[in-house]
Amino acid sequence: MFRTCRGMFFGSFFLNFMYFLSEFLSPAIVNLFLQFLQRRAAMSETETDIAPDDQSTVSFGYLLCTALFVVAALRTQFECHATYLGRRAGWRVMTLIGMVVPTTLLASTQPATQVANAVNLIAADARRMGLVIGSTPMMSLLIVRLLLALGFLVVIMGWLPILAGCAVLAVTVPCNMWLAAQVKKTQKDAVKATDQRLAVVAQVLEAIRLVKVQVWESLMQGKIDALRVHELALIVRSMVWTSTLAVLASNTPAAVTIVAFFVRAWQTSLPPMTPADVFTALYLFYMLDWPMRYIPETYGRVFVTGKIAWNRIRDFVEESMAASAKLAPEQVVTETEDFGLEDAVLARSPIFKLSVSTMFPRGRLSVILGPMGAGKTSLLMGLLGELPIESGRLHRPAGWSTALVEQTVFILNASFRDNVTFGCPYDPARFSRVMADCALTQDLATLADGDLTLIGDRGVNLSGGQRQRLALARALYADTDIILADDVLSAVDAVTASHLYHRALVPAAHKYGKTVVLVSHAVSLALSSADHVVVLDAGITTYAGPAAALAAEQVRQWDAQWHETANAEPEPTTTRNDGPVRVEEFRSTGSVQWAHYQRYLRAFGMPLAVGALAAVVTYQWLTVRADLYLKDWAAGAPVSALVLFAVLRGTGVLVQATQLVVQYLGSYRASRRLHHELVAHVLALPIWWFDANPQGRVLTRFSKDFADLDSSLVTDFVDFARQTMANVAAISAILITAPIVMVFAFPAFLGMAWTGKCYLRTSRDTRRMASTAFAPVVQATKEFHTGGACIRAFGRTDVFTAQLSRTMMQSLIPTINNTAANRWLIVYGDTASALFLFTLALGFLVLPIVQGGPPMDAAWAGFALNYALIMIDTVRLGVWAYSTVEIEMNSVERIGEYLALTTEEDPERRIEDDVPGWPTAGPLVVENLCAGYKRRGEEEGGDVEWVLKGVSMTVSAGARVAIMGRTGSGKSSLVGALMRMLPYQTGKIELDGVPASELSLQYLRSQWGFVNQENYLLKGTLRDNLDPTGTRADADLHTLLDPFRAQLPFGLDHPLDSLTDLSKGQAQLIGLLRSLVAAHAKHARMFLCDEPTSAADAHTDRQFWSVFRETTGQDATVLMIAHRVRSLVDLGCDLAIVMDSGRVVEMGHPKVLLQDVNGWLSRLVREAGGTDAQEVCGHYGATNGLME
Repeated sequence: MFRTCRGMFFGSFFLNFMYFLSEFLSPAIVNLFLQFLQRRAAMSETETDIAPDDQSTVSFGYLLCTALFVVAALRTQFECHATYLGRRAGWRVMTLIGMVVPTTLLASTQPATQVANAVNLIAADARRMGLVIGSTPMMSLLIVRLLLALGFLVVIMGWLPILAGCAVLAVTVPCNMWLAAQVKKTQKDAVKATDQRLAVVAQVLEAIRLVKVQVWESLMQGKIDALRVHELALIVRSMVWTSTLAVLASNTPAAVTIVAFFVRAWQTSLPPMTPADVFTALYLFYMLDWPMRYIPETYGRVFVTGKIAWNRIRDFVEESMAASAKLAPEQVVTETEDFGLEDAVLARSPIFKLSVSTMFPRGRLSVILGPMGAGKTSLLMGLLGELPIESGRLHRPAGWSTALVEQTVFILNASFRDNVTFGCPYDPARFSRVMADCALTQDLATLADGDLTLIGDRGVNLSGGQRQRLALARALYADTDIILADDVLSAVDAVTASHLYHRALVPAAHKYGKTVVLVSHAVSLALSSADHVVVLDAGITTYAGPAAALAAEQVRQWDAQWHETANAEPEPTTTRNDGPVRVEEFRSTGSVQWAHYQRYLRAFGMPLAVGALAAVVTYQWLTVRADLYLKDWAAGAPVSALVLFAVLRGTGVLVQATQLVVQYLGSYRASRRLHHELVAHVLALPIWWFDANPQGRVLTRFSKDFADLDSSLVTDFVDFARQTMANVAAISAILITAPIVMVFAFPAFLGMAWTGKCYLRTSRDTRRMASTAFAPVVQATKEFHTGGACIRAFGRTDVFTAQLSRTMMQSLIPTINNTAANRWLIVYGDTASALFLFTLALGFLVLPIVQGGPPMDAAWAGFALNYALIMIDTVRLGVWAYSTVEIEMNSVERIGEYLALTTEEDPERRIEDDVPGWPTAGPLVVENLCAGYKRRGEEEGGDVEWVLKGVSMTVSAGARVAIMGRTGSGKSSLVGALMRMLPYQTGKIELDGVPASELSLQYLRSQWGFVNQENYLLKGTLRDNLDPTGTRADADLHTLLDPFRAQLPFGLDHPLDSLTDLSKGQAQLIGLLRSLVAAHAKHARMFLCDEPTSAADAHTDRQFWSVFRETTGQDATVLMIAHRVRSLVDLGCDLAIVMDSGRVVEMGHPKVLLQDVNGWLSRLVREAGGTDAQEVCGHYGATNGLME
């Protein structure tokens, strides 16, 4: 890593060395100038040898004034180029780390660290490493500046005073070392705490739908707040140690100054120090202050955190690479025509291993069957080389390409077309053919922008069936040799499943010669044209051979109730699906609004803010007053003036310590309060807002923005106040000395103000750009984490890595522009400051001559020039600090933008939170319900695109209702509308006679037990996943698990940190059982079930519904969305509702509806056929030609 930037690093080192050398020319010239004024004053008093207006003497003064300007300008050039080279080296390191972390994440088959950790590494740790590289050349030379200053002081004051001062330095070194150790320890703990908080925040954002429907907002808020309190306690402790170290270091030069001056005053045998020597020494002691202040602060804020960051990055890379299942060369046979596994034992997890030995015929369709948890998905992962092989070998011909259709589809936050092409060149003809084969042509017609529609983060604008078909289209478009399809037929209806099988999968093998391996629970359909079958049970191969030889009993046992419908075309979906559309992130312009400062000050606490500001003002006043006493002592006052100087500087230390206590107390209060408000507000945002905004964008608020708030905003606020007061003190000192000189120096002062104004305007916007430009990097990192297996399977690692490289470079452009603006400020601002210094010195020289008075008193001139020299730094640092505050206030502004968003609950609407006699079982009355996802056209002026159109129904208490219809008919939208989760709704919904609109959202949702098809796993154990609220006893959980011991063969303490340890069916089963536990905690008597067993085999499906009926009781009201017509029997439905194109087209008792042979329900039963139709017709006594 160092080799990539060593040229810039050493160039910065050399220029910094020249910068430090040039710094000492200014005090040397000031010393000569003050001696010059002293000689002129002495000659003026004696009026001998040389007249006060002698031109040769004045010319020397002019030369010194000019030299002051030239040296200051030269110093600026050295500093600018040195800093720029250091920054460039830092950017290169940041980019390198920003590439390594996601790429490592992508290379790992089982990421050992959550994506939030990777985000934190890129958002914070990479930046810290860049700061280390960029700062090292200058910081490593601070000791040179220290030694040069001490050597210069020895020349001016003698060795004894400086030796006494060095003794003070020696005493403070052990204290500094101990404090530095504390800083390192607390910062390391604080970073770990930040990782833990971000992991939970990322988990909540990922599972936001689950959180909302189960009414877990308060639970998640409490978890995050508890982690935040712990994190802030460590951050504040770290800041206290760092500040204590900084206070000790920054005041050590003051102590050295006092001791040195007292020792020099005690040396009565030596001549008294002249004003030239006193103020030159004072400025040199000021130059000691900077390295003494910033060496420990940089050690704490840069090098300690940099070392921690480097260790974290190294550990992340090592852990991720250790989790990679990259097979050894001897485990992969490439010189073969076979594809499969030979006597292989695959380790999916410590408790599950798969033993398999089978070869899949080339150019044929192979089917993998088996119950839930049998190892079907693990077998596909083993074929891809994603699982470690403990023994045996993988056979895969060299050069063969693969494509993967996952159960949990990986969706890029990009357009529909980009998700299908997946890095391949776009071919319109091939794209169109694939769309037709995957039954997506009509779906594209319903999207707002066709195949260019942005389908959002995780494919949230698509239904489950559409996502599954998109994944299949991606595999077909890639035109690979091998297609591995994992249960691709599970999330679609019977007609669509038949279409996908006969138009996509079978031709891919039999017509185009691809090797297709299909995992499916739709046994009858999958076997209808299959060539080869592998049957698994509990990780063991029970059968591997021709499909025709498979026993009929095995087929009936695992038949997932979908029957082949030959050449059936899926009906077009006429409901327009614009969905929530992703919008570009808003970026403010102009200065940060005062309202955001007020927000932060209110969170900080006005009394604390006023106290901190008063402490800064008092400290600066004490400093100026102390310097006036030092001036008096230099002019010949007794030692008592030096005593007062020491007392005032000591008092300043106490004031500074008080200021630090106040500022960190306020910082803790502000960070905790703003974070609490943001979490609460984000959890209260409507679900469609999360659909339109990528998670990476939201995570940036909780990572990068709060990193600025926690670590640097208050410090930079105080630094700005300190620099401002230092400038006020400097101007006051000059006005006290020679007010008329300020008139001539005023143009230079205006020049400094103009450069500051221009810089602020530019830096403000470039940093805002940098804040928004970083979100795509976070999003790409998240996609690398979630889609690693898919990207590796398609062989698109290089494509996505190159795309990440471009994203990283784009994210750095605003930062580079901001640095350029900063260098511009230094060049022009320091030049204006040098001109100010030149004008001031010239005024001290010329005005007495013009006015005909005595020469300027050297003590007063030294007093003023000392502050003028300091102003070269403080003016620039003041502007810089203000711009930094505005930049970091951009974090408050971005947080404020989220806090200003409209929540899904209208605070002005009258709501009920406690209805007597509730929870209720109904009845449910829906009248003329219309619902839509978004407005077309202008934000407020367009029309709503409705997905539900005039839906009406009445469901009596205790009814069992099946909501049926084809993919895209509006079933899931109806469920969302009942829970008020769609953005635009009209019509009426009543529960037990109470309008749902009069209930608070959380109270309404708490009435519903929600059982859905999500398979999201929470980080933790099986117990944590089944009962996140911790309200159920272990005995109750064991009772719930007992019927499913075959599918879930592990205990409550088994860790479930990743879906890779479980099959989709197992993960979905855990989610279903969690829903039952959550419903019990709500005491719900009404249930919404959204295709809950889509990934389950027939046996598990029956088991779950048996447990569901026992758990809910007979008096509960159940509304279930069903793809399988057999669900009518499983649930014992007494009401069937059939939907099409967002409307209810048929409703009634199934027995009655099935009497109409041409009715909608009869048609669905007839299309299902097989054992499904037999059981439904037998249960409801409706043969009536449906089985023909």
